[in-house]
Amino acid sequence: MNTAECIVKILENSGVKHIFGHPGEQIIPFYGALNNSKIDHVLMRHEQGAVHAADAYSRVSGNFGVCISTAGPGALNMVMGVGVAFKDSIPLLVITGDNSLNHENDDEFQDIDIEAIFKPITIKTFNPKNGRSAINNIKKAVKILNNESRGPIHINFPKNVLLDKSIDDNDCNLDLSSDYYLFSDYRVASDLSYDYCDYNKIDEALLEIKNPEGH
Repeated sequence: MNTAECIVKILENSGVKHIFGHPGEQIIPFYGALNNSKIDHVLMRHEQGAVHAADAYSRVSGNFGVCISTAGPGALNMVMGVGVAFKDSIPLLVITGDNSLNHENDDEFQDIDIEAIFKPITIKTFNPKNGRSAINNIKKAVKILNNESRGPIHINFPKNVLLDKSIDDNDCNLDLSSDYYLFSDYRVASDLSYDYCDYNKIDEALLEIKNPEGH
């Protein structure tokens, strides 16, 4: 079993039903694994549309949305949609493919620092260097998105990491009841919490406008 197949199995076990995406060369191993999955892939005409579709799915369903693209321009096309999800605290799993690690930073085909681009607009971004790290990252992301997410999480998978065959079936087990993968060091849009709004003060202000003193 390779990393891509294990990732798809973990997503299945986490309850993912739909993935919105647009394929490309570096993410092909993931699509190969997805082809044998029960997860429904919704083919989009553009990567930005994939993010917005996953965003809308999350808002309507109450589950985290999943979107996928390849490297370079494919990943860059997702930036606007991911930024919107970050500002609105929408739980998304954003998956990008990338050039194999032996071609990293060689200024080759579609080579760009994807991790650096997504870091300011996600609560966490991962860039695993081997199959084991990739499996650990996807488990951590799924656990957070199912429990305490306040925005998108990005994982960038180099092609050779997706093809890593050192993965065992047992590595694909996912225990959502465990707190092992939860952590509190992720970012939040504008560092806001859910309790930032005092509705009583809003009501008082509206009443003051409606019945100004002395009138």
